[in-house]
Parts: sequence; C-alpha cells; structure tokens
Amino acid sequence: MINNKICFICCITDIENDSRIAQNISMLSIPEGYDVEYLGVTQAKSIADGYNEAIDSTDALIKIFLKESVTITSPDLLADIVRIYSGSDKIAVIGALGTDKMPVDMVMQHGIMYGQESDNTYAVNGEYQEVLCISDDLFTVKGDYRFNSELFDGDSFYNVDLCASVLRSGKKIVVASQSPVYWTNGTTPPVYDDSFEKYRKIALDRYSGIFRIDKSARRIGVAFLEEMSANDMLWALLQTRHDVEIMDLGISIYRNTPEDVDKIYHFITDHHIDIVFSFDFCPAISAACEKKNIKYASWIYDAPQEALFDAQVLNSCNYVFSFDKDQVKDTTEFGCPHVFYQPLAANTTRMSTLATTAQDVDRFSCEVSFIGSLYSDNLYRDVLERVCSNTHKELDRIIKDSMGIWDGQDHISGKLSDSARDELLALLCQNKNPLARFSPDAYINAIFISRYLTSLERTEILRRISKYGLHFYTRESNVCIENVTPLPALDYNFELPKAYALSKINLNITLHTITSGIPLRVFDIMGSGGFMLTNYQPEIQDLFVIGKDLDVFHNIDELEEKIQFYLGHDDLRRQIAKNGQEIIKKSHSYEVSMNAMLSKMAL
Repeated sequence: MINNKICFICCITDIENDSRIAQNISMLSIPEGYDVEYLGVTQAKSIADGYNEAIDSTDALIKIFLKESVTITSPDLLADIVRIYSGSDKIAVIGALGTDKMPVDMVMQHGIMYGQESDNTYAVNGEYQEVLCISDDLFTVKGDYRFNSELFDGDSFYNVDLCASVLRSGKKIVVASQSPVYWTNGTTPPVYDDSFEKYRKIALDRYSGIFRIDKSARRIGVAFLEEMSANDMLWALLQTRHDVEIMDLGISIYRNTPEDVDKIYHFITDHHIDIVFSFDFCPAISAACEKKNIKYASWIYDAPQEALFDAQVLNSCNYVFSFDKDQVKDTTEFGCPHVFYQPLAANTTRMSTLATTAQDVDRFSCEVSFIGSLYSDNLYRDVLERVCSNTHKELDRIIKDSMGIWDGQDHISGKLSDSARDELLALLCQNKNPLARFSPDAYINAIFISRYLTSLERTEILRRISKYGLHFYTRESNVCIENVTPLPALDYNFELPKAYALSKINLNITLHTITSGIPLRVFDIMGSGGFMLTNYQPEIQDLFVIGKDLDVFHNIDELEEKIQFYLGHDDLRRQIAKNGQEIIKKSHSYEVSMNAMLSKMAL
C-alpha cells in the first residue's frame, strides 16, 4: 500500500450523487506529497461488500468512507487527517461522530456522542477524542482492515464490526475536532426495522466484551412530562451503571389516549428501554409499559395524586414509590401490585455548584422567607353561595376545627355527612374522576377544603410575620395582605437554592391533603443549607431529629415564637442548618434515593 495516497470510497445508489461527490472531493486542499482518488461503487450487494470491493481496487494506505448523502464542507479535511495520523501511529480510525461508552443495547446513537456540537452531540476538546466506536456517516481508516460482509450483509452495524476489529488489534479510534465543520447532511437516526434488529443482536452477542458492555446493566427511560421535568432524577441515574435516555414525548399525567400510548410504546421498543421512570404516576406510560412487559417506576410527590386511582394503577408493571405512608396504604388497598415508601430528596451536588454573587446576597438575604402559593381563587366562596345551610355549617365547622393546627392528626377526612358530601360532589365533579369515585372525601378535600384552608392559614401567617423582614416569592399577582409585598417566583434550579441559603429562616406550610409525608420543599431547603422551620408532619421524626436537623411548629403562635427565638440565636440556627444539610447529603440525596429504588426493583 502507498503511504501517501488517500482514497475516498462511497456506495452509490443514485448515479447523480457519484458526480456530485467527485466534484466535492475536487474542491478539497490536498496535502503536499499526497495523491487522492475516488471510487464510487454501484450495485453492491451490501455496503460492507461494496466497501471491500473498493478496498481490493485501491493501493491507498488511507481510505475515507462516506455515505452518499454527505457533503464535505471543510477544505482542510485531508490536512487534518494527515496531521492526526502523523502524530500517533496507534490511531487507525478517525471518525466524524462517535461514542466512548457503548450503550448496553449496542446502538451508539443511544449513548453520549462526540463530534460537531449540537443538541445531541458534545464538541471534541483538543485535536481529537478517543472513542470506542464511530458512526458510518464519514470515517477514515488507515491500514489493512476489511469489513465483515458475510455477517453484516445489510445497511447497519458493519461499522461496529470494523471498530471491534480495530480495538482487537490494539489500535485506537478517535473522533476529530471539527472546527470548521467537516460535513453536512450525513447523520440520520437509525431505521428500527427487522434488519436493523437482526444485526444489532449479532453485534451485541459477538462484541459486548470488546466494547466493555455490562450485560447486567439496563436501559432506563426517564420521562419528561408536560407538567414537570425530571432533571434531578436524570442526573442521579446517569451516575449509575445503567444507560439512561430522555423520553420527552409531550405526554401528560392527565391524558391517556391510544395515540399517546402508541407513541410511548414505539419509543421504548425502538430504544430498547427496559424500565421507565417518572415523577408522579402517568397512566399512559403504565399502559405502554404493560403492553411491552417492562417495569414502570413512578416517584410520587403529590398527595393525593388523582392518577393513582386510575385503572392503569392495577397493571403488573407498576412500581409506585410514594413520599407519604398514608398514600402507600391507600395505593396498596386500591390494588397496585408494587408500592413502596420512598421519601423525597434533594440534588445537593447541583446545589453545591451554584456560585453566590454579591448581587445574590443583596437580592435574597432576609430574616424570613416563604415560597409558594396562596391558592386564592373564588371557588370556595362560589360553592358556599350554592350549598344548603346545613352543608355550609359543616364546612365552617371543619375549617374552624382545622385552622392552623398541625398535630399529626387528620382533622378533615370523614367529617362531612353523606348529604353534604353528595351535594358538594354534584357541584365540584362535573366529569368522571377516579379519585372522586374511589374516595369522595379525599377528592373534596384535595380540590376544595384544603386549598381554602391553606389559603387562610398562609394569609394569616404572612400577615403576622410581615414585621420580621419577610420575603414572599409567589406566582400569584393579586396578593392583598397588609405590609406584605409579593416578589416574583424564582427559578427552581438556579435561584431557589440561593434564596434558601441566604434566608435566615425558611418556612414550609404543608397542604392538609398531605397527611403524613414531608413535602419536597423541606428537602430542597435543607439540601441548600437553609434553616428549615416547618409545620409538624408525622414522618418528620422518622427521618430527622427535631431541634437538631430542623425545627417544627404545631400552630401559628408557636411559629411566631420560634421565629423570634431563632432570629435571636444565630449560632444555634446556623448549626441546625448545617446538620440538616449533612443528613440530606448522607441519606436523602438523589443518588442515595435512586439507588434505593433500583435496589427494591432488583436492578
């Protein structure tokens, strides 16, 4: 073979592409002392067979293989290739796109890719990035390598076989830095047909060891729903040995249509997903996972969550992890096959990377802060105007007996008479609702009584503590509380942790629908290093030491007393905040929690 000769090779199905590619190559700068040729192969039985035919027809040491859809855009492509090869005799293959960690399903496009920077590809730092495998769009081979046209006699995975041969020979595979851009119109997503699946299984069977694939690892799909993202869950799963893929398919927890189920089913099939994770239970995902016979894990942080009373909850694929022990009991009684208690968590790693500026200190520093909603709509008053006097009296009594009391008891459920319950359901539930059918009391409490009660409580608390230098962040625009000026809502990832850390006292006021568990806000505040003063919840003592890791109040008078106390005891308050952050890092980080859930699922 001639060391200073380069041959371009392409399998041609459209003869017009042959002349276009030849013209494209003629525009490239040729390194001094090198010769360049182009071989277009037509009527090849397979791509691997066509490439081998061209290899037999050239004496060039360096061969550049490209798909006929590719257009080379960098005139210095050849100079870059020669420079990389001259710098190391260990490099055999230079690709335009590649991965340094082969996904467990042997589809490199399902992993982390390096090449031209894009939404799905990381840029290469330095001259090149060493990888395990390159894509088949555009790549260069130096040396006497051939393609296995007997095993891979179709249009896919011949490149994976080549990379396996290169690695077995002790040579390196790299992806070149591409500035300026090398090529366009090349990358297309895999066609997940029977032929693709046939060659994938062959490659997985023969080369999993070469590509260091952990056969016990799984492909995990993380669902990003219309109502919520799952960034922290995604980040934690990426730290495990499993492959992780984002499922951002425009799916809602409130919608379960055949179209959505089909969309999810085809995604998990094409991407070889073994298990799906989401925040909160999504009936459409459950239906698709049941059809595909794979596990579906949902981590619940709402109570109640209406979807947990959907018929799909009964599917054998479901693994429900709830933050509330009462919810665990209810979901089990409803018939869900696998229900576990799992407290919520905080991404302490993300929080610790945030740099606090002088501007942040000026903006967020305060004596007391509360972040949340007042639930100030007119639903309660509208309903009161339409119910009979007896129902009106029952509601007034429930509000009076529950207002500002957090003693670990449920003061709302079961307090309505049958007639009052029926009257309220007729007014509130116009459509079929699974929660209303299974637990009318819980439904009325969730959308009606607790929202109004929480509105009264939070309004009264903010009025009473406004004199302590209060920062109140909310999305509500019509806030009318004396001496309280609402501040705009904050970004969850970048602003909230700073506000928590820079507030001397952070408040949590839990909705009464959460009868036992600890809301996400508590973990976020403690994980950010903020001092946590929350209403009492029964599960707090199971996870934390009151007075050491955080503190609690049982009524509004006690809340104000403890604000006064901790504003006068800075050292104690700071120590409690530090203790709280440490226990979150140790026991309630996303890494710890996700691994606990995987363990319960035998993964």
